[in-house]
Amino acid sequence: MQPDQVKLPDKSGTLKFIVIEYAGQAYLRFSGILHGFHSDLVESFLQELQQLGITCDEDKLHVGGGKVDVDVENKHMKFYGQSSVYGRFDDNKLRSLMQGVDYEYEIG
Repeated sequence: MQPDQVKLPDKSGTLKFIVIEYAGQAYLRFSGILHGFHSDLVESFLQELQQLGITCDEDKLHVGGGKVDVDVENKHMKFYGQSSVYGRFDDNKLRSLMQGVDYEYEIG
């Protein structure tokens, strides 16, 4: 069993996000608040893996992040910036992940 590739936010606002590449798969995770740290999202992802019985060290992950303005009602997201720890996200992986989501979000 693998974790969900994308876990979309359930509220509007400015949030942090990360794109994680692990074992040939890309994953997208959002924070619930702007002032969280990108590293908190990575730690949460590692805990998801543990719950599925998968052991992984952070150094085996390829991570990039930034901020996103989310408008849940109008199905719009604008991704920008970069993580001071992990660097900029991969635009192509991000778009590919969002295209695979059943939700119709416009990406800016």
